[in-house]
Amino acid sequence: MAKRIKKAVWERGYKSHCLWRGKEKLAKVRLEADADLKYIWEAAGRTGESGTLSAAKAAAEFALLLADRQLSLFEPEPQLQS
Repeated sequence: MAKRIKKAVWERGYKSHCLWRGKEKLAKVRLEADADLKYIWEAAGRTGESGTLSAAKAAAEFALLLADRQLSLFEPEPQLQS
């Protein structure tokens, strides 16, 4: 019988959300302490900021997808649509 790949799940925390697959943390989104309410995301060695939680989660998931494949040397990196 083949091993089943666990599905990644977002889990809420205090002022942050984390993406977990089993016991492995894949990504983290946290609320910036400033008054302008920015969300800072970290995934696959990349970081960024977004204005909404859903945009930050999408950016973190996109960074995980990009880290999964080798990028071409001569083609521009695809941009995240907002």
